[in-house]
Amino acid sequence: GTLTGRITYAGDQTDEILEITSDTETCAHEHPSRPAGALVTSEDGGLQNAVVYIAGITSGKAYAEDADPVINNIECAFSPRVSIGHKGGTVTTQNSDNVAHNTKIALTIMGRSGGPPTLVGNDSIQEGDSVENNIKKAGIAVVQCDLHAWMKGALFVHDSPYAVVTGEDGSFSIGDVPAGTYTVNVWHEILGEQTAEITVTAGGDTTHDAAYE
Repeated sequence: GTLTGRITYAGDQTDEILEITSDTETCAHEHPSRPAGALVTSEDGGLQNAVVYIAGITSGKAYAEDADPVINNIECAFSPRVSIGHKGGTVTTQNSDNVAHNTKIALTIMGRSGGPPTLVGNDSIQEGDSVENNIKKAGIAVVQCDLHAWMKGALFVHDSPYAVVTGEDGSFSIGDVPAGTYTVNVWHEILGEQTAEITVTAGGDTTHDAAYE
């Protein structure tokens, strides 16, 4: 079956405004402050960059050919802001800027005791560089650049192909879900996580909408 839906936000929290403090010619383009991009909604409240994933599926479809994420550094911001990866896959970090970055990806949950382990820690990446790393752990990871403190993003590492990121209007679609009853989770880096129970029928369409207040 197919699970579709839309994630919305109706609260009054707004996106953080960042102060660009270094490499301003590349990073700021004469605008020393800009929105962080962490809390982005459409005009009617559709929440962008929320992760929707189904827990508990141990078999089903294979990973898509483009399932291994590529995180680029563009104008001193991570693109995309939120990515989906999978345990056993790879993540590639790129730098399209004319200044150096050092993309570091550290798990925030499901890690070793005593602090989050570093999943990926690239040394200085110059313009045009591209580095591929293996992903050996599942969890939610913070993506950051130590050379530009305002640069942050997220990598959600799932253990199955049943995870997606919402689009600009907050919508999502997860296809080829085996028939059954599951927990569907919605995670957002600012607003947190919600869960609900869903039942998917073979060949059927299931709708799940979720709202943050």
